Amino acid sequence: MRSSSKWLALVAFSLATLVIGLDMTVLAVALPTLARVLDATQSDLQWFSAAFSLTLAGGMLPASLIGDRLGPKKTLMAALLIFGGCAIWSACVGGPGQLILARALMGLAAALIVVITLGMIPVLFAPDERGKALAVMMGATFVGMPVGPVVGGWILEHFWWGWVFLMNVPVALVALVLVLVLVPEPERTAPREPVDLIGLVLGVGGLATVTYGLIEAGSAGWNSSSVRGWIVGGLIALVLMIGWETHMAATGQAPLVPPMLFRVPGFGPGTLIPWIGQLALVGLVFTLPTFLQAVHHVDAMGSGERMIPLIFGFIVAAGCADRLARHLGPRAVATTGYLIMGAGTILGARMTADSSDLFLAMWLSVTGFGLGLGLITAASVAVRNVPAERANHASAVFQALQKTGGPLGAAILGSVLSQVYQRHLHLPVGLPADVGATVRSGVFQGLAVADRLPAIGQTVQDSFVAGMHALMWVSVGIALAAAVASLALLPRDATQALGYDAHLDPGPPVSDEQALARTDR
Repeated sequence: MRSSSKWLALVAFSLATLVIGLDMTVLAVALPTLARVLDATQSDLQWFSAAFSLTLAGGMLPASLIGDRLGPKKTLMAALLIFGGCAIWSACVGGPGQLILARALMGLAAALIVVITLGMIPVLFAPDERGKALAVMMGATFVGMPVGPVVGGWILEHFWWGWVFLMNVPVALVALVLVLVLVPEPERTAPREPVDLIGLVLGVGGLATVTYGLIEAGSAGWNSSSVRGWIVGGLIALVLMIGWETHMAATGQAPLVPPMLFRVPGFGPGTLIPWIGQLALVGLVFTLPTFLQAVHHVDAMGSGERMIPLIFGFIVAAGCADRLARHLGPRAVATTGYLIMGAGTILGARMTADSSDLFLAMWLSVTGFGLGLGLITAASVAVRNVPAERANHASAVFQALQKTGGPLGAAILGSVLSQVYQRHLHLPVGLPADVGATVRSGVFQGLAVADRLPAIGQTVQDSFVAGMHALMWVSVGIALAAAVASLALLPRDATQALGYDAHLDPGPPVSDEQALARTDR
């Protein structure tokens, strides 16, 4: 494949992942409107998001299987068609149940998209190009997060609500055409392996169950017995899956997740470290818009606009992370990146109701730059040495872990925010119990009560700011943990990360046997 064509193909992959990022964040802006036009309950609104998250997490491992059976190109095209079709359906639904089903199918399509696009990088790009390719694709994913509220808010202000879903359609169609024209269908060099049904059931069930438990923890709290039951049950299923996959490999059978993946140089650490760093990111992405709307009194579109410096910092890092890693080594770059992220978040912990937009832009830029250096460098180590024939398996494992990071981070950091918020509330004596319970349930509920009882407005805002500060400090700790993991686990120099001698041409992607031989040495 010509060099120019594969980079154009990467544009198609980036558009495909961008549309997922847009869809996941724009929904948050549209929830109040959907509650009104669809007569949706609070439970319905939660399931609009949860249905997508559950099928996205549960669909990762089957996505690698489907990609191997149908071929990556056909699978990706089918996924884009399903995603675009469900976006049209979402705009035309007659009730909450239909939208929940449409969102669930979109989650499955999204799982196929993210697994196949990441899995194509080892197929199309030589080891020395994979870091740059990954930076482009991850940058597109990241851009969708804050852009979604900006675009969604503008659409809801000026157009019919259905366009928040329909805006995904042209992007998906452009990506589909680019995939059709530019992306080759890799030739199979090995016979199809039998389906590992037991591993599939345990993996899908475990991922979906853990994700559901984490979603429930965000609303019911960690003390809920049902939350603990879902999470523990899911973890047990995943542990059983690991044991089963090890048995399958030991007896010469074809496991769903080949254990040899974790013997490929850099794959394990490069998968784990971005997951750790992502936990800290969740606190910023989901808390700052609430702070801006509840304390700074900006609308959803305005809060999205103020998150743009975070993207700017990330994109700057994406442009230089691979080059820096070659000169300084992945260990130094990723460790420094997460330390920079921690420093930026420390500045964020000084945010108050009186903080200026300039101060917000400054520390968000620093944080985004540090996150980009750490996340892209570590993730690049994960994909550098993956054999092309195992690319879909590796992508599924990588993405499956990353997709649990969002719900886990939201549950942990949301719990910190909620507890500190409630502890700092100073409500007037004699306030009716039901009114007090409403105020304690969240900042927006508290501000709604403050419209009738202005005396509590200040304590509601101050308590939320205190909770946000606590959340930020926990995020600092998570960023430091990612820095320590990078220092301990990532390779020191670029040639060690790449898996070939610096004076040699990198050549084609390494085979399973070559990767294992390097590990044994």
